[in-house]
Amino acid sequence: WLNTFVCFACCQDGMTLYPGALADEPNKEAGRHPKPDPSTALGSAIQPVYGGWCTPTLHLRDQGQPETAAPFGKIEGPCFFGGWSEMCCDFKFYVSQFNSPAKTGDQGLITKKKPGSLAAAFVELASDADVYTIVYNEQSSLTASQKLTIMMGQLLADYMFFDGNTEKCSQDDNAIYCYCCYFSCIGAICPVYIAIPKNTGGN
Repeated sequence: WLNTFVCFACCQDGMTLYPGALADEPNKEAGRHPKPDPSTALGSAIQPVYGGWCTPTLHLRDQGQPETAAPFGKIEGPCFFGGWSEMCCDFKFYVSQFNSPAKTGDQGLITKKKPGSLAAAFVELASDADVYTIVYNEQSSLTASQKLTIMMGQLLADYMFFDGNTEKCSQDDNAIYCYCCYFSCIGAICPVYIAIPKNTGGN
């Protein structure tokens, strides 16, 4: 079991986009900026409580919207993703208006692409580099800040579902684990894997 269940607000992953540079404060850890004024934010993306249940979900809020405001949109991904399945499958994340039915995609479509060549497959195996496409729906009348928020949602989805904790293999003293894929359950990322026991000397 990886990450954690999203049962409370303190468990939610999210990102907020602000314009301009933020300077580090003297004698403090680099990157630990004081929280800017929320009214200056260009947009934000955050997991809902319960994480979309079995559908990985992010809620998108527009420029200057407080956290209590209704989101303008949502990103909904596949239940199963990552692991070795990345080598042969594209993964689609549907960007929809908040009140639209599930996975309508009426605002756009984010696609995490499978490797398109042998060289790309080696890059996929050896690094966290991924290839995405984002197609905005021309009929949706998205503003520039909303498009930036969708791009930020793609970065957050990549961080949550395809980097770090969703590796293809691992090992411990007992076995080598090959992760076929992962699935989302109330925000937690759970592996589907094959365990290959190591030779334990006849024990």
